[in-house]
Amino acid sequence: MLKNIAWNLKLIHVLINKGWHLSTKLNFNKFVEVKKFRRYDKSKICVLFFDLEFYVPENDRNIKGIRANPYKNGHFLIGGTFIFFNPLSEDGNEIDIFKHWIWDYENENTMIKAILENIIPSIDEKEITNILNNTIICGNGITTLDIPYLFGRCQKDNIDLAVNLYHWLNGFKIVDLQNVGIPFFKYDDSLLYPITKEEMNNLFLNKLGKNEMKKLVWDYYDKNEYNSIMKNNLDEVLYNLEIYKVIIKYDDAKRIIRKKYLKGTFEKLIGYIENEEDKNFVLDNYHINNSDTYYLLNSIDIDNNPNYILNDMSLLNRLITIMEIAYVLSTREKPNGT
Repeated sequence: MLKNIAWNLKLIHVLINKGWHLSTKLNFNKFVEVKKFRRYDKSKICVLFFDLEFYVPENDRNIKGIRANPYKNGHFLIGGTFIFFNPLSEDGNEIDIFKHWIWDYENENTMIKAILENIIPSIDEKEITNILNNTIICGNGITTLDIPYLFGRCQKDNIDLAVNLYHWLNGFKIVDLQNVGIPFFKYDDSLLYPITKEEMNNLFLNKLGKNEMKKLVWDYYDKNEYNSIMKNNLDEVLYNLEIYKVIIKYDDAKRIIRKKYLKGTFEKLIGYIENEEDKNFVLDNYHINNSDTYYLLNSIDIDNNPNYILNDMSLLNRLITIMEIAYVLSTREKPNGT
């Protein structure tokens, strides 16, 4: 009996997700290996920044929480600014700006179709897949408001599209800055909590004050002050672009900054810092270890201090610049001391 069963057995070829198995072996100090699994084309990759403005009728403006609702009567999309940014271009500043505003179109539906065609300019399935793989959508709160609102308006008005809207709106790679910014802030509670736009602008762009623009948009629209809407909206998208660039540079800076120096090397570099204020600034941010062998960057344990070097981009860049100049000067020293 067993012999007969054995002869009837067949080998089954099971497909193995090699990417998954390989990823479990990755060392956390070797993040570069993750790039092997990314499917973007460096020659085509782009980041799309956009921010939408919505009209809220007067009777809904005192609602707590999100007031804009794509499914309610009287609500509609005013428009927005769209910036395509190529982070891998030679100069790193190559951008294309597109603007879509309801006053430039016959109606809201016509504008929405133009917006969607701007984002996905093809109906060919292969080309759509290519666009989805090589376009990253980035914004602040974009996953909780802008994208759902755009989808909701299409549903509400039964906008007929040649593409599967749900499929490709959810097919993009999305970077929401309100979540990306979490590690840059420290809360008293042990929580990961989304960062507000005001907090992001304050930390990364040194812009203070509470953003009341969303409320002002409705008043501007009622008063036909369209230029004010367009200007402020463009500023918001550019702010997000600048924050994106700062975060990328910050990540590079964390790798560049030396957190440990041999005592002799550190004291030698200090000797090449001519400005006394700069010298004291460096000394304030490093301390000698217990064995009197190394100088260490002040511990991350003190990150409640707003003046801690890794909590302030301007301070971090200043420290890097001072130490880089000292290093360059030290390498120019000739063997004979002249």
